Amino acid sequence: SWDQPGDRFTYEGRFTVEERFVVVSNGRLVAREPRPERPGWVSWTYALQDQDLVSYLVMVAAAEYRVVAESWRGKPVLTYFPPDVDEATARRTTGRTLGMLDFMSDATGVDYPYPGYSQVFVQRFLWSGMENTSATVLERNLLVQQEVAPHQQRTQGVVAHELAHQWFGDLLTMRDFSHRWLNEGITTFLESWWWETGMGPEEAADRVFSRVRGTVEADDRGTGPLVVPFFAAQSDPRSNNVYSRGALVMQMLRVLLGDEDFRRALQLYVGRHQGGLVTTDDLQRAFEDSSGLALGWFFQQWTTLAGHPSLRIESAFDAEAGALRVTAKQTQTVAGLVPRFVVPLDLEIGTADGGVVEQRIWLDGDEASSVVLPLGAPPRYVAVDPGGGLLAAIELEQSDDAWVALLGTSPSPHVRRAGWDAVARHKGPPNEALRSFVGAVLSDGAAHPLWR
Repeated sequence: SWDQPGDRFTYEGRFTVEERFVVVSNGRLVAREPRPERPGWVSWTYALQDQDLVSYLVMVAAAEYRVVAESWRGKPVLTYFPPDVDEATARRTTGRTLGMLDFMSDATGVDYPYPGYSQVFVQRFLWSGMENTSATVLERNLLVQQEVAPHQQRTQGVVAHELAHQWFGDLLTMRDFSHRWLNEGITTFLESWWWETGMGPEEAADRVFSRVRGTVEADDRGTGPLVVPFFAAQSDPRSNNVYSRGALVMQMLRVLLGDEDFRRALQLYVGRHQGGLVTTDDLQRAFEDSSGLALGWFFQQWTTLAGHPSLRIESAFDAEAGALRVTAKQTQTVAGLVPRFVVPLDLEIGTADGGVVEQRIWLDGDEASSVVLPLGAPPRYVAVDPGGGLLAAIELEQSDDAWVALLGTSPSPHVRRAGWDAVARHKGPPNEALRSFVGAVLSDGAAHPLWR
């Protein structure tokens, strides 16, 4: 084996251990046989013959494991945990797996593809988890103790992430490491997409917001494209932020197309390429074939170019005309691989009657883009990116009363999350309305923990 994505094969592994040990490997357990010539020893045989797997995804673990056994659509779902850990802790740690399998199978349009799914805890592992085909390895430090369970979201993120890899990385595999974001970025996106259902919209919005902020900060330290033409090794520093930036590329596609069209396109991509090797062009073609849109501009700027747009948003209400003008302009420095982006910018306007108006404007080039909305009365607030995930540094200023209205009434958790960040960076003393609103949330035991 030369440890490359194109090195794929069917698999059979036979392992002989002392009978006190449990062996876990890829595929289906097809035999467990005592060795008469070696009393007290047993041979375990695992096989994956109907599908192939990538060489770097072969695994074997052996220990005095205990097992939690469940079933999903007729397939065994097994958690192997150390003997010094109680079963309740193991179930607490991987107990959402069946729901994740439902969600990810429905989202991709392909049922979990392997004969079973095992999650195996080991000690002193190099990473938090590894998506070995049908048998994920997890670091034992992820096991969730009862006293920290309400605060232990990292574990659920790792469990979801490694399961999502069974589709993106295992079933569909990057053709070479220059397209690594197809493994890691789409997996990170699917993990976050499940987060909306599994953990709630506020938690999911916080996750997306943090991802945008972290990617912008990483860009500012030194930016590069997702896909590079001459990729030397998996650790090549030119591969830029394949997890976070890659996930945001998928989130921006989702917002651009809408959930229904996005899901249809993603399912075409998975169905068309399952069991094969993929490049970024394959993803682009699937999304273009499904949506009927030409998306070359999108994939060029977000995968082969670098950086992100910086956007300044300004608004003014014309009382005589009863209309609101919102203007957006790109302000980033264009240099090297950082371009002027094509940006579909979604606005959310809180109207005086308590409603919300949404409008998309397009930025393309150096000129500012504006939209005039006949509202009749001044808006309560102006917000951008209600769908969340736009990879941009956004400058938006408005009155304290507007921030109060946004935080208290916006239907978008993404808008509210960005609003709380803006309030946290507030310059100067807040007015009484904003001070009272923040104080009320901080003292409200029923408010979401993110805001307290």
